[in-house]
Amino acid sequence: MITNNNVSNWRSVSFSRHGRESVPESPGVYAILRVNRVMGLPLQVEPIYIGKSKNLKSRLGSHLDPAKAHNEHVGSLSERESLEFWCNLMPQDQITVAEKKLIQSLNPRANKIRY
Repeated sequence: MITNNNVSNWRSVSFSRHGRESVPESPGVYAILRVNRVMGLPLQVEPIYIGKSKNLKSRLGSHLDPAKAHNEHVGSLSERESLEFWCNLMPQDQITVAEKKLIQSLNPRANKIRY
Protein backbone atom coordinates (compact mmCIF):
# COMPACT_ATOMS: atom_id res chain seq x y z
CA MET A 1 0.00 0.00 0.00
CA ILE A 2 1.31 3.45 -0.89
CA THR A 3 0.92 5.95 1.88
CA ASN A 4 -0.42 9.41 1.06
CA ASN A 5 2.55 11.18 2.59
CA ASN A 6 4.78 9.87 -0.23
CA VAL A 7 2.74 11.54 -2.94
CA SER A 8 4.19 15.02 -2.48
CA ASN A 9 7.82 14.11 -1.77
CA TRP A 10 8.97 14.30 -5.39
CA ARG A 11 12.22 16.14 -6.09
CA SER A 12 13.97 16.75 -9.38
CA VAL A 13 17.53 17.15 -10.58
CA SER A 14 19.06 17.63 -13.98
CA PHE A 15 19.79 14.43 -15.87
CA SER A 16 23.55 14.82 -15.48
CA ARG A 17 26.51 13.77 -13.37
CA HIS A 18 26.20 17.08 -11.55
CA GLY A 19 22.54 16.37 -10.75
CA ARG A 20 23.47 12.92 -9.49
CA GLU A 21 25.41 14.45 -6.60
CA SER A 22 22.20 15.68 -4.97
CA VAL A 23 20.32 12.37 -5.26
CA PRO A 24 20.35 10.32 -2.05
CA GLU A 25 21.52 6.71 -1.78
CA SER A 26 18.02 5.67 -0.71
CA PRO A 27 15.26 3.45 -2.06
CA GLY A 28 12.43 4.92 -4.08
CA VAL A 29 10.74 5.32 -7.43
CA TYR A 30 11.93 7.61 -10.19
CA ALA A 31 10.84 9.12 -13.46
CA ILE A 32 12.97 10.30 -16.34
CA LEU A 33 10.97 13.10 -17.91
CA ARG A 34 11.48 15.31 -20.93
CA VAL A 35 10.55 18.78 -19.73
CA ASN A 36 10.14 21.71 -22.08
CA ARG A 37 10.52 24.96 -20.16
CA VAL A 38 10.20 28.61 -21.01
CA MET A 39 11.97 30.89 -18.56
CA GLY A 40 12.00 28.04 -16.02
CA LEU A 41 8.28 27.33 -16.29
CA PRO A 42 7.49 23.71 -17.24
CA LEU A 43 5.10 23.95 -20.18
CA GLN A 44 5.18 20.37 -21.39
CA VAL A 45 6.23 17.15 -19.67
CA GLU A 46 6.67 13.78 -21.37
CA PRO A 47 7.36 10.69 -19.27
CA ILE A 48 10.21 8.73 -20.85
CA TYR A 49 10.87 6.04 -18.25
CA ILE A 50 9.59 5.00 -14.80
CA GLY A 51 11.69 2.85 -12.51
CA LYS A 52 12.44 1.78 -8.97
CA SER A 53 15.70 1.37 -7.13
CA LYS A 54 17.18 0.44 -3.79
CA ASN A 55 19.80 3.16 -4.38
CA LEU A 56 18.52 6.10 -6.45
CA LYS A 57 21.93 7.79 -6.74
CA SER A 58 23.52 4.65 -8.16
CA ARG A 59 20.59 4.10 -10.50
CA LEU A 60 20.84 7.59 -11.97
CA GLY A 61 24.56 6.96 -12.49
CA SER A 62 23.82 3.79 -14.43
CA HIS A 63 21.33 5.66 -16.65
CA LEU A 64 24.02 8.23 -17.40
CA ASP A 65 26.46 5.59 -18.67
CA PRO A 66 26.09 5.50 -22.48
CA ALA A 67 27.71 2.05 -22.60
CA LYS A 68 24.76 0.45 -20.82
CA ALA A 69 22.34 -1.24 -23.22
CA HIS A 70 19.29 -0.17 -21.23
CA ASN A 71 20.07 3.48 -21.98
CA GLU A 72 18.93 3.39 -25.59
CA HIS A 73 15.59 4.83 -24.48
CA VAL A 74 17.22 7.87 -22.92
CA GLY A 75 18.19 9.35 -26.26
CA SER A 76 21.22 11.08 -27.64
CA LEU A 77 23.33 13.47 -25.64
CA SER A 78 21.73 16.45 -27.40
CA GLU A 79 18.28 15.27 -26.29
CA ARG A 80 19.42 14.84 -22.70
CA GLU A 81 19.51 18.59 -22.09
CA SER A 82 15.74 18.61 -21.62
CA LEU A 83 15.67 15.49 -19.42
CA GLU A 84 15.10 15.62 -15.69
CA PHE A 85 15.40 12.87 -13.09
CA TRP A 86 12.52 12.99 -10.62
CA CYS A 87 12.59 10.77 -7.55
CA ASN A 88 10.40 10.01 -4.58
CA LEU A 89 11.99 8.38 -1.55
CA MET A 90 9.91 5.64 0.05
CA PRO A 91 10.34 2.44 2.00
CA GLN A 92 11.59 -0.46 -0.07
CA ASP A 93 8.41 -2.47 0.57
CA GLN A 94 6.36 0.22 -1.24
CA ILE A 95 8.44 0.88 -4.36
CA THR A 96 7.16 -1.99 -6.51
CA VAL A 97 3.52 -0.99 -6.04
CA ALA A 98 4.35 2.67 -6.68
CA GLU A 99 6.32 1.85 -9.85
CA LYS A 100 3.47 -0.28 -11.19
CA LYS A 101 0.90 2.43 -10.51
CA LEU A 102 3.05 5.09 -12.22
CA ILE A 103 3.66 2.93 -15.31
CA GLN A 104 -0.07 2.18 -15.58
CA SER A 105 -1.00 5.86 -15.19
CA LEU A 106 1.70 7.49 -17.33
CA ASN A 107 2.43 4.80 -19.95
CA PRO A 108 6.03 5.97 -20.54
CA ARG A 109 7.28 5.12 -24.03
CA ALA A 110 10.56 3.51 -22.95
CA ASN A 111 9.23 1.08 -20.35
CA LYS A 112 9.25 -2.42 -21.80
CA ILE A 113 7.20 -3.87 -18.95
CA ARG A 114 3.53 -2.91 -19.07
CA TYR A 115 1.10 -3.74 -16.27
